[in-house]
Amino acid sequence: MGVRWNYLCLDDGQVNGGVLNGCTLGLNWLLNPNARVYLNYDFTYRNFTSTPWTKDSSGTVIPGTSYDGSGWIHGLGTRLAFDF
Repeated sequence: MGVRWNYLCLDDGQVNGGVLNGCTLGLNWLLNPNARVYLNYDFTYRNFTSTPWTKDSSGTVIPGTSYDGSGWIHGLGTRLAFDF
């Protein structure tokens, strides 16, 4: 069994990518000495508020209407490995 926590900030200067906080729960099952099953479940929260930039009639760049793009991301992964 294993647990992993990760943090990723995707904001840099004028790039607004949000912040990810995630956790992975992993389980390995040894079927026999030559076969193994891996199972991972990931759940991540993305904290993101988008503010698109637009131009007015004079060409001046102004912030547009913001929207909340935050939410949960879930993922499930499996793998079967054989060793010969």
